[in-house]
Amino acid sequence: MDDSIRSYLSGSLLGIAGKISTFVGGFATLWLLTKILSQTAFGAYTTAMSIALVSAIIAQFGFRQVVIQQVAELISEGSIKQSRELAGSVLFWITISSLCVAAGTWTVAPLVAQVAGETELDLWIRLMSGVVPGVTLVPILGGILRGRERVGAAVVLEQILPWLLRVALLPLVLLYYPSVVGIFAAIAASYYLPLFAFAVVFNDSYVVTISGFGSEILQFSGALFLNSVAGRLLNNADILLLSVLATLSETGGYRVAWSLSLLARAGDDVLTAVIQPRLSRFLSEESHGRLRIEFTAVRDAAILLGIVISIVMLLAGEHLLSLFGSYSGIYPALILLSVGAGIINPATGPIGQVLLMDKEGVQLLFNSVVVVILAVAGNVILIPIYGTFGAALSTVVAAYFFTNAFGLFQVKKHSGIDLVNIPMYLFSLITGSTFVVAATTEVPNIFPVAVSGAFVCLLLFQNRALLLRVRNLGLLDILAK
Repeated sequence: MDDSIRSYLSGSLLGIAGKISTFVGGFATLWLLTKILSQTAFGAYTTAMSIALVSAIIAQFGFRQVVIQQVAELISEGSIKQSRELAGSVLFWITISSLCVAAGTWTVAPLVAQVAGETELDLWIRLMSGVVPGVTLVPILGGILRGRERVGAAVVLEQILPWLLRVALLPLVLLYYPSVVGIFAAIAASYYLPLFAFAVVFNDSYVVTISGFGSEILQFSGALFLNSVAGRLLNNADILLLSVLATLSETGGYRVAWSLSLLARAGDDVLTAVIQPRLSRFLSEESHGRLRIEFTAVRDAAILLGIVISIVMLLAGEHLLSLFGSYSGIYPALILLSVGAGIINPATGPIGQVLLMDKEGVQLLFNSVVVVILAVAGNVILIPIYGTFGAALSTVVAAYFFTNAFGLFQVKKHSGIDLVNIPMYLFSLITGSTFVVAATTEVPNIFPVAVSGAFVCLLLFQNRALLLRVRNLGLLDILAK
């Protein structure tokens, strides 16, 4: 048990370093972009980048998660050579796929701009199609490294270096070439330079081949492909529909709020990345008891961190928004998104990862399709009425509440593992609701802070034995490992 705690904490420390880089770099990038571009132009950039991200998911064809699961499984079986060949084959074919999808994105740019009624979107989408191969392949190579439990290297590749490069290059764009082309060059370099460098440094992780894949892998990846596309559409439905149903200026403001709200999900993201390969091993070994213990610990730790960040957003959110321009009207949406990401989302634990690592691709797909339909319908109904707050409400209900609740039911039915904890979910919903009430009414902020404090005490009490073990291990010992 102590070794698993060391693994989580050492992996989490690396993940935290990556998250710090992501958030510092992300907000520095966001600030620079809002200084280089007008609010309307920033909205156009946001829409074009969302389209590029959806295109990258299409190009990956579900192999991001397949390569993590398959490489981890092959290595656990001692098949090191086969794991390297599989990784190389995935890299080759996904490279070809990404080039084809990038060409398709370039081609449809005028049509998308016409549908949105924004002519400047044409140029933005065409330029951002050039980053599609980089956006596609960085997570694939990172997935290979994660499958080999080289979490630190994956964090540097996927999170630290790209943001460092953007922070270094965008000020040059601001000073010397404040244009659409300058921004494209900086964003493209932030993906391609780390990709090429890590492909060379970690060439022992793969052997490039042009061999195909077995039917089992293709069936798994096919289901994950549709699931990933649905998931990406779910994550970007609000922005894409805001660009059509509202204005590009509102779209840009919502993007600022969304970026800030992701701070509340940092703990959940870090811990999920650490537990992901461990879930695969527990499931293959049918160690359901170990899975429940680590799943519960990850869930509770993520909620604790999410509560802390949500309180910060409640108290300082308006000041943070003002750093990026005149976006004070987006504050209620910021709070709703923050509690959704930091309190409601982690309340079920990394339930999607259990389905994923148990190769329940069809169930993941079914979940995603239902949730995308719910999110799109919610956005179409709520955005014309409530604007950005309506988009936030639709996102929280679909992407943070319903998908996870449905996932718990699916894991229990199809994987035979009962991870349901209804009281925890109710506590999270009640706590999150107090934040939204305080942000939208005259209720004082001390009310949600007090409710959160009671929830934190409950979480600490039920994890007191684990906290004692962590304290006894010692931070220096953890870092040494």
